Amino acid sequence: MLKGEYHCILGYREWTEDVLSKNGQSLNNAYIRDAVFASLFTYDWNSNIIQAFCEAWFPQTNTLLTSTGETSISLWDLHILGGLPISRVSYEEEIPNAKKLTGFDDKRERFLPRTCEYMFAAFHHLKEENNDNIGVPFSECIQFWCKKNLK
Repeated sequence: MLKGEYHCILGYREWTEDVLSKNGQSLNNAYIRDAVFASLFTYDWNSNIIQAFCEAWFPQTNTLLTSTGETSISLWDLHILGGLPISRVSYEEEIPNAKKLTGFDDKRERFLPRTCEYMFAAFHHLKEENNDNIGVPFSECIQFWCKKNLK
């Protein structure tokens, strides 16, 4: 049996608890509150297994290319190997464009709260400070937003 790993971002728990307490209803309306809440818990995982899985994955056929040939993987396999939950409703991941994020619905209400616009502006600011790299480390986001003493 392989041992699991643990990784923690300094201040993440405090920041997330603060976001949940102040924006719980908005997160609920966006159907992401449970995902944010679930991020507070620890999950066993082994980076070697995840890396090997990703390296062998062939997305065109949704199969693994192994030394014994092409094989598929079941949800149960994902659950056992990666600790991924399999008993919840599945979802489709979508990266919305700016119009969807900042638009209005039929009732002329914003899709997202104005605070999200500040969050996007802060992200672009941090990205520029980070020499326009692909992303911004989450630890920098927490340092930017969280003014509490970090444990």
